[in-house]
Amino acid sequence: MPTTLTNCGICGKRTEAADCELIGDIWMPATCMACGRKRLLADGGLVVQLSHPPEHARFELGEIQLRPGALHVLTESGEHYWPFILRHARGDSGNFAARTTNRAGKAFLNGRGNIVSEYRTLLGKRVWVITAPGTVTLLLAPGEY
Repeated sequence: MPTTLTNCGICGKRTEAADCELIGDIWMPATCMACGRKRLLADGGLVVQLSHPPEHARFELGEIQLRPGALHVLTESGEHYWPFILRHARGDSGNFAARTTNRAGKAFLNGRGNIVSEYRTLLGKRVWVITAPGTVTLLLAPGEY
């Protein structure tokens, strides 16, 4: 697949469009990884760097970014983000398994090749975990994508 280059709408740096796919989609114009991270933190999100991959992970998570909406949903229900990330990393796609021909334990891939999971909090609110393998993993509320 040919590489498509684009410019970051904040710093102007040339970057591959694939690098902006998850980071820049909710902020137009597309942003590079570094500017997307700065914007995430300014908006109240968190960035998590793991010292080692989770045990039994089926793919590389990369940097983990927790979007503000997801943090709000988890705070409301009194839940921590880690169990959702861990289930996702181990290939449990949660609610997506029930809506597709996939079985629990198999990763659900969207049309862009990203690994997608959906879970419900104790209060019944949805959170999504999306990974562009080896690059970035996002935990977000559905409206943040």
